[in-house]
Amino acid sequence: MLESKVSKRLCSEMKKRGWFHRRIIRTSTPGDPDHYFYKDGRVIWVETKRAGKDARPLQEYRANEIRESGQECYTISGEEELKQFLSRF
Repeated sequence: MLESKVSKRLCSEMKKRGWFHRRIIRTSTPGDPDHYFYKDGRVIWVETKRAGKDARPLQEYRANEIRESGQECYTISGEEELKQFLSRF
C-alpha cells in the first residue's frame, strides 16, 4: 500500500472516531511526523510510510523526542500496521 493511501485511510478512519486532524506539510523542525490527531485533550503524532518502509533516522530521532516528552508517537507502515493502530481507537 502506498504511503498516500495509508495516510488517506488513517485520516478517514480517525475522523470517523471523532479525532480532529492536522497534517503538517512543512515545519521548522525537520523530521516531525506527518499527522497530528487531537481528542479530549489527547494528542497523537503519526508518521505514515509505504508498506515495508521504515522511518528515516531523523524521523526516528524526532519520534523518540516526542515520546520522551510524554506524548504518543507512532510510525505506521502499510495496511496491516494501520489495522493494528486503528484497533486501539
